[in-house]
Amino acid sequence: MVPARETTRVYLNAKRQGVVTCVHCDVKRTINMSHYTKQYLGAKLLKVKCGTCHKIFHIKFDHRRYHRINVTFPGKILSAQTKTDIGDITIISLSSGGVHFILSNDLDIKIDTIYTMKFQLDDEYRSVICEEIVIKRVDGCLVGAAFYQSDKYNHELDFYMVTDASLLDTF
Repeated sequence: MVPARETTRVYLNAKRQGVVTCVHCDVKRTINMSHYTKQYLGAKLLKVKCGTCHKIFHIKFDHRRYHRINVTFPGKILSAQTKTDIGDITIISLSSGGVHFILSNDLDIKIDTIYTMKFQLDDEYRSVICEEIVIKRVDGCLVGAAFYQSDKYNHELDFYMVTDASLLDTF
């Protein structure tokens, strides 16, 4: 079994390119996995050796349509029709396509239902994001949702995601 501290995730973009960060010395290197099949990516841990510190660690690939970042933002979930507050949530994962959040209390959230969510980014402007979402997955108090209008442009959210994923565009 590989210790968790010696394993890292590499998010691959649509071209199956990503950035590997050494878990020992934090050196970043780009990687191109386009010549491997999708079935191979994400199925197994890949053992790699850092070219700088020469230490060995493992990477696991995550091939997503949108880059995802871990966050901890308090927020609110609202009725899409009446905009009334339904409850408090904590956003734990964010992408340009959707969110993963935790419900603060026992709410009756249903899959394929549209809600509105509101939260504040930790950028320099403390941007407030208010978006309609459609619930895709519910597992107890953990909820996965996609932004309802995926083609709608949200400058603050997109800029926040791009600045975090800027390394993906450097190669």
